[in-house]
Amino acid sequence: MFRKMTAKLRSAIQESFLKLALRKPVDRITVKEIVEDCDINRNSFYYHFEDLPDLIEKVVKERILNIEQLKVDNQSLEDYSLAVVQAMINNQELIRNIYNSKSRALFERKLYTITGKLVREFLETRIVPKYDIGLADQETIVRFYRNVLTGYVLEWLNSPVHDDLNTQFKRVFILRKGFFERMLERAVIEHRTAKKR
Repeated sequence: MFRKMTAKLRSAIQESFLKLALRKPVDRITVKEIVEDCDINRNSFYYHFEDLPDLIEKVVKERILNIEQLKVDNQSLEDYSLAVVQAMINNQELIRNIYNSKSRALFERKLYTITGKLVREFLETRIVPKYDIGLADQETIVRFYRNVLTGYVLEWLNSPVHDDLNTQFKRVFILRKGFFERMLERAVIEHRTAKKR
């Protein structure tokens, strides 16, 4: 019962922050405003979160870029990537507000971490069982696709013209069709050659 109440209060604090973040710059939100909106005391806030940056990090991780919600059952890297892109589009006003605040570096780190985890999971569950690839090449592929995906999102956030990120990303996959498969084939050949030495 206590755990349920604690989770409910934690969620209410996050909801208050999200509501305020859509109305004003993130840097101008205070703990006082959040606790007043939730009708709780400051101690309750600090029981759940160290400070505002901690709250922002948890909101990004648990609400915006929740890796469990971003997982998809399809077989393609495109589907995994588009899940991240769609999360950005669905929350773009909030994300831009966080990105244009003092929490930019925190958001960028979290984005790199989560895109890396999604690509790594895709590789480990869908690709490694089918392809004999060395660990170093697996890591190289993860870094490459993590950086492509994160780079596109960051460029989109920095752009004064809000392009259609979803359409852009689909176009990238059309133009790069077959690239991923060729990369995997080369990695298999390299790994077999290394084993023979």
